[in-house]
Amino acid sequence: MLDERDRRYTERSSQQDKAVVDALAAAEKAVNAALVAADKAVNKEETNAQVWRNSANEWRQAMNDRETRFLGKDEAALMVQGITDRVTKIEKRLLVPFLPLPPPDCEGAYTEYQVVKIFGDLLPEFHRWMVGQTMPICNGRRWDPFNQKYQQACGGISHGPCYYDCDVVEFAEGKDRGLENVPVTDW
Repeated sequence: MLDERDRRYTERSSQQDKAVVDALAAAEKAVNAALVAADKAVNKEETNAQVWRNSANEWRQAMNDRETRFLGKDEAALMVQGITDRVTKIEKRLLVPFLPLPPPDCEGAYTEYQVVKIFGDLLPEFHRWMVGQTMPICNGRRWDPFNQKYQQACGGISHGPCYYDCDVVEFAEGKDRGLENVPVTDW
């Protein structure tokens, strides 16, 4: 009987040892499987992080490129100043009381002296506007087609180049001129 008990205890002990060894082997397999899975997860996360960093760098570069094409503060200030100057010039033009105009000194035409007096600071703009327009030249006489000879005109005073009264009136009224001061040619 004692032998029987020893054999049972030995058998039980060997079964317990085998169970512990099997449990340790299973635990080792589970730990190895978990380590492999964790290693795969870390590798995948590193790949995703690298892709994200590359995308972030591309986005950052795109934003930097976009910002370099934005209007700078100094450029914007120059543009605003230019627009302000143009608006001021237009306001001056609109606020200057041109009309009613005085009668022309020459027959149907204003002399240079009169135009300088009427338009003042806007004289360069008026001259630009007149490019392409026809202008009379007053030599103090006029052709009389009925008598077929020249007669004295403008009191015999030669005014030289003049500006037709219709051109002066149109400029003073702001007709046919835009912000770009495109000349209007006679037809």
